[in-house]
Amino acid sequence: MSDPLAAYRRPGAAPLAPAPAREPAREPYRAFATKERAPRVDIRPRGDIAHAFLYSVITEIAYDRKAGAGILLLLAGGKMVKIRGRNLLPVAEALLAGSCSFIEQRDPKRDGADSDPGMPIVESIEILGPKPQQKA
Repeated sequence: MSDPLAAYRRPGAAPLAPAPAREPAREPYRAFATKERAPRVDIRPRGDIAHAFLYSVITEIAYDRKAGAGILLLLAGGKMVKIRGRNLLPVAEALLAGSCSFIEQRDPKRDGADSDPGMPIVESIEILGPKPQQKA
């Protein structure tokens, strides 16, 4: 490999070593994000397939107002989404306003330690289908 700057260096000066490759910077963990009006909420379980549900199919939002430890979404057709964690009240409020664009489960290996004890953390997400109908 030739040195394109060799003609401009002092005699005997060594070329600079290439900079070491850096790991791409990771964005800090966010349990959720909002938009002014989100047509869908993207549910992102850890290491699983994500599901984007239209707000129009969410028939009920149940949430823990005191402890902020859980949210249950009931969907048309009988599906349920169970979200457990801590400090989830802001997530529930965004869902109620129809402005929550995604909810993401935290991955402790990827996301590292909690930086702010008051920030929302989604510890688990379960997406459950309807129970099969029993034959009479």
